Amino acid sequence: MRKKFAIIWILIVAFSLTALAGVVDDFANIMKGPGSFDFTAQVSGAGVNMTMKGSLAVEGKNVAVTMDLGGMKMKVISKDGASYMITDAQKMIMKMPAGQDATQGLQTDFSDLKKTGEGKGEVNGKTLPYEEYEIQGKKSKIYINDGKVYAIEGVEQGAKSLMIIENLKAGVPKGAFDFPAGYQKVGF
Repeated sequence: MRKKFAIIWILIVAFSLTALAGVVDDFANIMKGPGSFDFTAQVSGAGVNMTMKGSLAVEGKNVAVTMDLGGMKMKVISKDGASYMITDAQKMIMKMPAGQDATQGLQTDFSDLKKTGEGKGEVNGKTLPYEEYEIQGKKSKIYINDGKVYAIEGVEQGAKSLMIIENLKAGVPKGAFDFPAGYQKVGF
């Protein structure tokens, strides 16, 4: 359950990043797509304490999130109006049922996202400026370093989360939205 919560949180943040595109110009342009970045996410509290590494790629309405949670590797691809969960351990590609996406039905509409404040805070030993945003009563801080998005911090179900953004760039890696060959397909 704890791993599922952490994975769902990472997916929510990853999908919401495209909605936060107004924070910094470089980030905005890259997240309009095509663009990509790597991340390290830490989730702690409410019985959860884990670190996850991953990457995100955006191209139009297509989004690919790759995650490694202590050796459990998985990828979620949303493309062509459908979502797919890919697990390397089982060598399986599972198409999510119609009307259900990889975020398990959680928040994916960010039309009411609004900036609620700004300030300075500490992330990884650095004091950095942040912009605070709210959507449906939940707040997130977007930390900025050298004019670029550096980290995103929030609280969900009593657990504090911090996502460090690295290697932010225009363009997506080759094959970011491709399915691996030889994997079992479920729900197609």
